[in-house]
Amino acid sequence: IEIHSEEETKEKFRPMEIMKQNSIENMTLYRLLGIIDPIIQSHYHPNDSRRVLNFISKFYSTLHKESELRLTEKKRLRYKNSCCIWIRASPLVLKERVNKRTEQMLKNGGIREIIRVFNYFTNRYGESLNFTKGVLQAIGYKEFYPLYR
Repeated sequence: IEIHSEEETKEKFRPMEIMKQNSIENMTLYRLLGIIDPIIQSHYHPNDSRRVLNFISKFYSTLHKESELRLTEKKRLRYKNSCCIWIRASPLVLKERVNKRTEQMLKNGGIREIIRVFNYFTNRYGESLNFTKGVLQAIGYKEFYPLYR
């Protein structure tokens, strides 16, 4: 990897644009992130291309690794008197809980809610919806969209 001044880097490298135009595969981007910042790479999946691309772009524009930036950040909770609870369970138990919860949500009107959300967004933005931002990135909406259409 060649190291350039910050201005040269911004001028020469526009990873987001270059990578989108050349439609580089997710695994290639993921490997590049592993070269640049293996710590951050270990926290993300190869198919999480939007984040992987953002980390690569951030590195080329700032010449700082995301893992180093995160170490220097001050961590603050939203509320002063907060308590975090982390539940650990085996993947089989989690899958069973998720399936049970999904069935319960669908019985309690989940389909009506999904249709209402899709109606709102298609009326407002048309047929091509962006599932990478806002409420539509919530679990399940992207998967139900083909059924809605």
